[in-house]
Amino acid sequence: AIGHFTVMMSERNTRLGCAAARYNRDGWNQVLVACNYATTNMIGRQIYSSCDWGAQGCGSGTNGEFGNLCSTSEWYDVNSW
Repeated sequence: AIGHFTVMMSERNTRLGCAAARYNRDGWNQVLVACNYATTNMIGRQIYSSCDWGAQGCGSGTNGEFGNLCSTSEWYDVNSW
Protein backbone atom coordinates (compact mmCIF):
# COMPACT_ATOMS: atom_id res chain seq x y z
CA ALA A 1 0.00 0.00 0.00
CA ILE A 2 0.99 3.65 -0.21
CA GLY A 3 2.07 3.73 3.45
CA HIS A 4 4.76 1.11 2.86
CA PHE A 5 6.13 3.06 -0.11
CA THR A 6 6.24 6.37 1.74
CA VAL A 7 8.06 4.92 4.76
CA MET A 8 10.65 3.37 2.41
CA MET A 9 11.19 6.78 0.78
CA SER A 10 11.21 8.81 3.99
CA GLU A 11 14.33 10.92 4.57
CA ARG A 12 14.36 9.70 8.19
CA ASN A 13 14.56 6.02 7.23
CA THR A 14 18.15 4.80 7.49
CA ARG A 15 17.58 1.04 7.35
CA LEU A 16 15.24 -1.23 5.42
CA GLY A 17 15.23 -5.01 5.36
CA CYS A 18 12.93 -7.26 3.34
CA ALA A 19 12.62 -11.00 2.88
CA ALA A 20 10.43 -13.21 0.72
CA ALA A 21 9.26 -16.81 1.14
CA ARG A 22 7.61 -19.00 -1.49
CA TYR A 23 5.26 -21.81 -0.52
CA ASN A 24 2.34 -23.83 -1.84
CA ARG A 25 -1.08 -23.62 -0.23
CA ASP A 26 -4.03 -25.66 -1.47
CA GLY A 27 -2.30 -26.14 -4.82
CA TRP A 28 -1.60 -22.43 -5.29
CA ASN A 29 1.89 -20.96 -5.30
CA GLN A 30 2.15 -18.22 -2.68
CA VAL A 31 4.75 -15.54 -1.96
CA LEU A 32 4.98 -13.81 1.39
CA VAL A 33 7.01 -10.58 1.54
CA ALA A 34 7.84 -8.94 4.87
CA CYS A 35 9.75 -5.71 5.43
CA ASN A 36 11.15 -4.05 8.54
CA TYR A 37 11.77 -0.29 8.62
CA ALA A 38 13.97 1.75 10.95
CA THR A 39 11.25 4.41 11.27
CA THR A 40 7.59 4.89 10.47
CA ASN A 41 5.24 7.48 9.01
CA MET A 42 3.85 10.21 11.22
CA ILE A 43 0.51 11.88 10.51
CA GLY A 44 1.07 15.40 9.23
CA ARG A 45 4.81 14.88 8.64
CA GLN A 46 6.19 15.13 5.10
CA ILE A 47 8.46 12.33 3.93
CA TYR A 48 11.01 14.90 2.69
CA SER A 49 11.83 18.47 3.63
CA SER A 50 11.24 20.86 0.74
CA CYS A 51 13.94 23.04 -0.82
CA ASP A 52 14.59 24.98 -4.03
CA TRP A 53 17.28 22.61 -5.39
CA GLY A 54 18.79 19.22 -4.57
CA ALA A 55 21.30 19.01 -1.69
CA GLN A 56 20.55 22.61 -0.70
CA GLY A 57 20.79 21.99 3.04
CA CYS A 58 23.84 19.71 3.02
CA GLY A 59 26.44 20.79 5.57
CA SER A 60 29.01 18.24 4.39
CA GLY A 61 28.79 18.93 0.67
CA THR A 62 27.23 16.82 -2.06
CA ASN A 63 27.63 13.17 -2.92
CA GLY A 64 30.32 12.62 -5.58
CA GLU A 65 28.21 10.14 -7.53
CA PHE A 66 24.74 11.55 -6.93
CA GLY A 67 25.02 15.34 -7.00
CA ASN A 68 21.49 16.02 -5.75
CA LEU A 69 22.15 14.12 -2.51
CA CYS A 70 24.28 15.01 0.50
CA SER A 71 27.64 13.33 1.00
CA THR A 72 27.69 10.04 2.91
CA SER A 73 29.26 11.83 5.90
CA GLU A 74 26.19 14.08 6.36
CA TRP A 75 24.85 13.97 9.93
CA TYR A 76 21.09 13.69 10.21
CA ASP A 77 19.03 13.39 13.38
CA VAL A 78 16.59 10.61 12.53
CA ASN A 79 14.83 11.07 15.88
CA SER A 80 13.74 14.66 15.24
CA TRP A 81 10.04 14.93 14.50
